[in-house]
Amino acid sequence: MPDCVRFAVRTAGLLLLAVCALYAAPRNERYALLLEDAPLAADATSLKDLSRSARRGNLAAKQRTLTAAIAETGFHVTATEQVLVNAIFVEGPAGAEAELAALPGVQRVERLRPLKRHLDTAVTLMNVPAAWSTVNGPQNAGAGV
Repeated sequence: MPDCVRFAVRTAGLLLLAVCALYAAPRNERYALLLEDAPLAADATSLKDLSRSARRGNLAAKQRTLTAAIAETGFHVTATEQVLVNAIFVEGPAGAEAELAALPGVQRVERLRPLKRHLDTAVTLMNVPAAWSTVNGPQNAGAGV
């Protein structure tokens, strides 16, 4: 067997082995931790009330404490929210709902399923090709902005 064929076979085998190892690796799940305290919007009557709410600092302090506890358990905090929902969004190993629900201040844990966006018809629905033609094609869309 020539050396170049032997090299190609070895390379293909190693590549196949690497792909199989990556495919079999455990995947992280995303979770939303809904906290016990009500969000800021629950008792606000206007946008000014939201910006001046005395509870904002209190909720932020509680979320910082819980975020530190979550980081110690090995989860990665991806986002926090206080206005419309009092929640912390985390990423971690699959099947960890019970562990996350046991954290102090957590009312409920929701696993966030992966979404696949189907936007293949949005361009034609919004008649974007006609707009592109006014600027001499899609390659010029956004030029000069």
